[in-house]
Amino acid sequence: MRLAITGLGLATPAGCDDESFWRAMLRGTPVFEEVDLYGDDTRHPAGRVAGEIGHGWPRRQARRVDRFTLLAMAAVRQALRSARFEVTEENGARVGIIVGNATGGWSFVEPQLYPLYRERDLDAVDSYVATAWFPTAAQGEISIDLGIRGFSKTIAGENLSSGFALRQARHAIADGRLDVVVVCGAEAPLTPLVHSALLRHGTASASGTHRPFHPDADGSVLAEGAAALVVESADRVRRRTGRAVAEVAASALGPDLATTMAACRARGPVDCVLLDGRATPGADRAERRALALVFADRPDLPAGVPGVVYGNLLGATLAVDIVTACLALRHRTVPATAAGPLPLPGLRHVLVNATDDHGQAMSLLIKAWENR
Repeated sequence: MRLAITGLGLATPAGCDDESFWRAMLRGTPVFEEVDLYGDDTRHPAGRVAGEIGHGWPRRQARRVDRFTLLAMAAVRQALRSARFEVTEENGARVGIIVGNATGGWSFVEPQLYPLYRERDLDAVDSYVATAWFPTAAQGEISIDLGIRGFSKTIAGENLSSGFALRQARHAIADGRLDVVVVCGAEAPLTPLVHSALLRHGTASASGTHRPFHPDADGSVLAEGAAALVVESADRVRRRTGRAVAEVAASALGPDLATTMAACRARGPVDCVLLDGRATPGADRAERRALALVFADRPDLPAGVPGVVYGNLLGATLAVDIVTACLALRHRTVPATAAGPLPLPGLRHVLVNATDDHGQAMSLLIKAWENR
């Protein structure tokens, strides 16, 4: 089954719509800034993260849901508008939402835990905590808000979360359970607890730099954000509008990037690759070796590292990278290369790489849409 991507949505520090996001990608300037995550705690200086996203959320909504849910809602609504698809009473049972998320909603619950533990103040805990911080919160809130009643899931799989969500969406459509799936990745990890944990783990950069494939790389700069894709079968797209953004030509999951890239390359040509670029020495060396092995005949294969602009969005990273690939196909340009944006008039296939903390890998081949 050919899986078409018919809508895109974004809520990221690099831009909250196609145009502003793409302009940021062409500039190639990191959207990082110093943010005082720890308040007045002088033991912890301001951390360098991808800038927070400003938005005029309805006050009542913002008080009862976590920030990662708000970001997901914004991206999903935008993606549905982009796809020219409306969820209705008639079609709602055939529409699903599958969310990729790694950390849940600590921006909601964490401030309430401090007075609870320090002062035993039970009144500090909002009753919405029970539903706001779980990784499934975004899935539930969006389903209720939009009337989505079909098979839906939330998948937590580190930086591969959004990729697992897309693979699950493909199965649900191929099995006939759903006609349309909204795939979303959303994260809001810019809290003291999450930031400290990821610093200790070595995922977040202690120096506040994000330098993939650099000898002094010490981790990535954390970011909050969300990206959403509306996916349908190609047959349905031809009947509905005849238009799509791109299609997923191949998806491979394996023990390393050499395995997954080779599997995708066997399914079609590769014009460029958007690298994982985790900015840790071991992961970067492994990705270099995999590229050299799989593309030994293509030493000049164009490659970009989108994360140098918008940072590490954890479970949302792969969703944002897929949107980046779709926009690269639209504009026939490879973003975030070492020499800046690279125009590529013949660009029709973009390979996207991702790994988790244990080396498990996923690659996806995103192809320009053909209405055939």
